[in-house]
Amino acid sequence: MKINISAKEFNFEVRIQKLKVPELEAILLYLWNQDPIIFDNFFSKSTLKSRLDKENQNLDYSSKFVNIFDEYYNFFKSIFFSFKSLPHNVLRIESKIVDYELAEVSNSSIDWLINNLDELNIDYLYKNAINSIQINNNYGVIEKIRTEEKVNDYNVYENQIILGSFDYVKLEIGKIKNRIKNYLPTKQYYDKEFYSINEFKVIPFLKVKDDLEKVESKIQSLKKKYESAFTKASSKNALPRLTPVFSNKRHYAEAYNKIKLIRDVNINLEGELNLLNVKKLSTLYERFNLFVIINSLKAQNPISFKKENPKLEDNTFQEFYFQFTNFKVSLFYDFFIGNKSNLTGLQRISSGYYKPDYILKIERDSGTKFYILDSKYSTEKRIKTTHLLKCIKDYILDIGLTDFPLLKAEELILVYPGQNEEVIFGSDLFKPKISIIPSKVNKNNLNEFIDRIIKLG
Repeated sequence: MKINISAKEFNFEVRIQKLKVPELEAILLYLWNQDPIIFDNFFSKSTLKSRLDKENQNLDYSSKFVNIFDEYYNFFKSIFFSFKSLPHNVLRIESKIVDYELAEVSNSSIDWLINNLDELNIDYLYKNAINSIQINNNYGVIEKIRTEEKVNDYNVYENQIILGSFDYVKLEIGKIKNRIKNYLPTKQYYDKEFYSINEFKVIPFLKVKDDLEKVESKIQSLKKKYESAFTKASSKNALPRLTPVFSNKRHYAEAYNKIKLIRDVNINLEGELNLLNVKKLSTLYERFNLFVIINSLKAQNPISFKKENPKLEDNTFQEFYFQFTNFKVSLFYDFFIGNKSNLTGLQRISSGYYKPDYILKIERDSGTKFYILDSKYSTEKRIKTTHLLKCIKDYILDIGLTDFPLLKAEELILVYPGQNEEVIFGSDLFKPKISIIPSKVNKNNLNEFIDRIIKLG
């Protein structure tokens, strides 16, 4: 809010208690798990350009990058016992200084002894000692000698590359953490009860940083296990080249492909980051409710589902179609309703247009029913005193059904982040029905509403 006083402009932030910090965080993470587009809009559209972009659609973490690194960890964890039982090695000849009595003497042992006579203990008293050697009038006893042994050497190229891939991943995680650290202000927000929208934009970065540190720790522990399997192998952080071992041994071939993929990731966190293209919390809440409705309809097990008409500014889809056995449901999000016929089947009576957040159209053989829902990031008191009357005027009185001019929408529902559900007017028998419904991550009122209208027929 801006106020001009004595030709000077002052900015004030007005805060209203609606959702607490944990609830906002839950909503944000819920959104991130719904659609890869949500994440792409958050981190910029050039964030991820590789084959992994299509292979990592299940966002179990707060970031696609965290998910990619965790998937890398899970792969090498799952295949570890193959490397432990069948690590690649080569047989090498190794020279060792060992106790004479245990050594297999060879020509090289004699050559070594001739050049290391100081290893002989010479004394006439050794005359009758076992393994003594007469040297002129004295006798020498050999304690140590060099011998050659055949040993399994695990310090080979393929093992070096695998160990080096752990180093590469840790370096990439470190780069992301440093960029996040540079972006974050010094002030931390975890201990706050309420956020402004600007403060709220910090939350995902804190979440990404925490998740990256967890993955980083797991990868470090796993590397130590591989180091124990590849005894005395060094680490080589380099692009892998295809060798006969990487080609012909299954677990090495799979590791080679995984290392190639992880190195294809192009990380780009530069520039101003725009959280979901959202300028205010009300829009974030609106997107949250959209996915609650979509997932509630999917839970009804439609035969098919498709989405169409993405908005140019952020690729958010506006049309969702669900086909069931005996009926179909159309969901329109942020859709313009003017005074001409359109896809929704609704039109404004007066001039101009409206844009309700969600329109549900249920088509059966017995007829078509419409439900208008509007998301309000506001308190219950303000909804009843301010928003309710305006929404009734706009969406009930001034919107008609194109093909049924004598009818109105079945229900008008205002969705808000509160506690109480209430029917303001009407009933299941007398329409239109007007209600307020609470919606949060752990409240099922909106899901139950969808279930009810589907079963009503």
